[in-house]
Amino acid sequence: AINPGNSGGALVNLKGELVGIPTVIATLGGGGTSGSIGLGFAIPSNQAVRIAKQLIDNGKAVHPLIGAQINTASRYVGAEVMEVNSGSPADKAGLKKGDVVRKVDDRLIDTGVGLIAAIRSHEVGDTVKLTVLPGGSGPEKQLDVTLGTEAETQE
Repeated sequence: AINPGNSGGALVNLKGELVGIPTVIATLGGGGTSGSIGLGFAIPSNQAVRIAKQLIDNGKAVHPLIGAQINTASRYVGAEVMEVNSGSPADKAGLKKGDVVRKVDDRLIDTGVGLIAAIRSHEVGDTVKLTVLPGGSGPEKQLDVTLGTEAETQE
Protein backbone atom coordinates (compact mmCIF):
# COMPACT_ATOMS: atom_id res chain seq x y z
CA ALA A 1 0.00 0.00 0.00
CA ILE A 2 1.09 3.55 -0.68
CA ASN A 3 0.47 5.79 2.31
CA PRO A 4 1.37 9.37 3.24
CA GLY A 5 5.09 9.46 3.96
CA ASN A 6 6.00 6.63 1.56
CA SER A 7 7.28 8.94 -1.19
CA GLY A 8 10.76 7.94 -2.28
CA GLY A 9 10.65 4.52 -0.63
CA ALA A 10 10.56 1.21 -2.42
CA LEU A 11 7.37 -0.28 -3.83
CA VAL A 12 7.99 -4.02 -4.01
CA ASN A 13 6.08 -7.09 -5.14
CA LEU A 14 5.56 -10.22 -3.01
CA LYS A 15 9.01 -11.49 -4.04
CA GLY A 16 10.63 -8.32 -2.67
CA GLU A 17 11.51 -7.08 -6.16
CA LEU A 18 11.45 -3.34 -6.80
CA VAL A 19 8.53 -2.40 -9.04
CA GLY A 20 8.34 1.36 -8.45
CA ILE A 21 9.11 4.43 -6.39
CA PRO A 22 6.01 5.93 -4.70
CA THR A 23 5.63 9.62 -5.51
CA VAL A 24 2.16 10.93 -4.60
CA ILE A 25 -1.22 9.87 -3.30
CA ALA A 26 -4.52 11.34 -4.41
CA THR A 27 -6.34 13.23 -1.67
CA LEU A 28 -9.56 15.11 -1.17
CA GLY A 29 -8.99 18.70 -0.25
CA GLY A 30 -10.80 21.54 1.43
CA GLY A 31 -14.14 21.90 3.13
CA GLY A 32 -13.20 19.72 6.08
CA THR A 33 -13.10 16.61 3.90
CA SER A 34 -9.43 15.95 3.35
CA GLY A 35 -7.47 12.74 3.33
CA SER A 36 -6.34 9.90 1.14
CA ILE A 37 -8.85 8.45 -1.31
CA GLY A 38 -6.85 5.23 -1.58
CA LEU A 39 -5.17 6.00 -4.90
CA GLY A 40 -1.38 6.18 -5.09
CA PHE A 41 1.07 6.77 -7.92
CA ALA A 42 4.59 5.49 -8.43
CA ILE A 43 7.37 5.88 -10.97
CA PRO A 44 7.91 2.45 -12.60
CA SER A 45 11.21 0.87 -11.57
CA ASN A 46 12.57 0.66 -15.13
CA GLN A 47 11.98 4.39 -15.59
CA ALA A 48 13.56 5.16 -12.21
CA VAL A 49 16.65 3.08 -13.11
CA ARG A 50 16.97 4.84 -16.48
CA ILE A 51 16.75 8.28 -14.85
CA ALA A 52 19.20 7.31 -12.08
CA LYS A 53 21.71 6.13 -14.71
CA GLN A 54 21.38 9.42 -16.59
CA LEU A 55 21.94 11.38 -13.37
CA ILE A 56 25.02 9.32 -12.51
CA ASP A 57 26.48 9.45 -16.04
CA ASN A 58 25.58 13.02 -17.05
CA GLY A 59 24.56 14.89 -13.89
CA LYS A 60 21.09 15.47 -15.35
CA ALA A 61 18.12 13.54 -16.68
CA VAL A 62 16.69 14.06 -20.16
CA HIS A 63 12.96 13.43 -20.60
CA PRO A 64 11.30 12.60 -23.91
CA LEU A 65 8.87 15.20 -25.26
CA ILE A 66 6.75 15.72 -28.36
CA GLY A 67 6.60 19.53 -28.30
CA ALA A 68 2.89 20.11 -27.71
CA GLN A 69 0.92 21.73 -24.89
CA ILE A 70 -1.95 19.62 -23.62
CA ASN A 71 -5.21 20.64 -21.92
CA THR A 72 -5.19 18.67 -18.66
CA ALA A 73 -8.83 19.64 -17.96
CA SER A 74 -10.30 18.77 -21.36
CA ARG A 75 -13.92 17.73 -21.95
CA TYR A 76 -12.65 14.99 -24.28
CA VAL A 77 -11.65 11.44 -23.43
CA GLY A 78 -8.02 11.66 -24.47
CA ALA A 79 -5.45 14.44 -24.51
CA GLU A 80 -6.59 17.63 -26.25
CA VAL A 81 -3.76 19.48 -28.00
CA MET A 82 -3.78 23.20 -27.16
CA GLU A 83 -0.62 24.22 -29.04
CA VAL A 84 2.09 22.60 -31.16
CA ASN A 85 5.60 24.08 -31.13
CA SER A 86 6.85 24.93 -34.61
CA GLY A 87 9.53 22.48 -35.77
CA SER A 88 8.90 20.09 -32.87
CA PRO A 89 8.49 16.31 -33.27
CA ALA A 90 4.70 16.77 -32.95
CA ASP A 91 4.73 19.43 -35.68
CA LYS A 92 6.87 17.29 -37.99
CA ALA A 93 4.47 14.36 -37.50
CA GLY A 94 1.42 16.49 -38.38
CA LEU A 95 -0.19 16.91 -34.94
CA LYS A 96 -2.43 20.01 -34.90
CA LYS A 97 -4.03 22.30 -32.33
CA GLY A 98 -7.45 20.84 -31.45
CA ASP A 99 -6.46 17.24 -32.16
CA VAL A 100 -7.22 14.72 -29.41
CA VAL A 101 -4.66 11.98 -28.75
CA ARG A 102 -6.45 8.72 -27.89
CA LYS A 103 -3.54 6.23 -27.89
CA VAL A 104 0.23 6.02 -27.70
CA ASP A 105 1.10 2.78 -29.46
CA ASP A 106 -1.47 0.37 -27.91
CA ARG A 107 -1.83 2.31 -24.63
CA LEU A 108 -5.20 4.05 -24.25
CA ILE A 109 -5.00 7.72 -23.27
CA ASP A 110 -7.83 9.05 -21.09
CA THR A 111 -6.39 12.45 -20.11
CA GLY A 112 -3.57 14.89 -20.75
CA VAL A 113 -1.75 13.51 -17.71
CA GLY A 114 -2.08 10.03 -19.22
CA LEU A 115 -0.38 11.25 -22.40
CA ILE A 116 2.49 12.74 -20.43
CA ALA A 117 2.95 9.47 -18.52
CA ALA A 118 2.87 7.43 -21.74
CA ILE A 119 5.48 9.64 -23.42
CA ARG A 120 7.68 9.63 -20.29
CA SER A 121 7.68 5.81 -20.30
CA HIS A 122 9.79 5.95 -23.48
CA GLU A 123 13.27 7.26 -24.27
CA VAL A 124 14.43 10.20 -26.37
CA GLY A 125 14.76 8.98 -29.95
CA ASP A 126 12.02 6.33 -29.68
CA THR A 127 9.31 6.48 -32.33
CA VAL A 128 5.75 6.09 -31.05
CA LYS A 129 2.47 5.81 -32.92
CA LEU A 130 -0.15 8.34 -31.82
CA THR A 131 -3.80 7.59 -32.58
CA VAL A 132 -5.50 10.97 -32.98
CA LEU A 133 -9.01 12.35 -33.52
CA PRO A 134 -8.40 15.33 -35.83
CA GLY A 135 -10.07 18.39 -34.33
CA GLY A 136 -11.65 16.16 -31.68
CA SER A 137 -13.96 14.35 -34.11
CA GLY A 138 -14.02 12.42 -37.34
CA PRO A 139 -12.14 9.27 -38.26
CA GLU A 140 -9.01 8.48 -36.28
CA LYS A 141 -5.63 8.88 -37.90
CA GLN A 142 -2.23 7.60 -36.86
CA LEU A 143 0.95 9.65 -36.65
CA ASP A 144 4.49 8.40 -36.09
CA VAL A 145 6.35 10.73 -33.73
CA THR A 146 10.04 10.46 -32.90
CA LEU A 147 10.44 11.70 -29.32
CA GLY A 148 12.77 14.64 -28.79
CA THR A 149 14.32 16.60 -25.95
CA GLU A 150 13.32 19.95 -24.48
CA ALA A 151 15.81 21.74 -26.75
CA GLU A 152 14.28 20.04 -29.81
CA THR A 153 10.70 20.93 -28.88
CA GLN A 154 11.05 24.68 -28.21
CA GLU A 155 9.63 27.24 -30.63
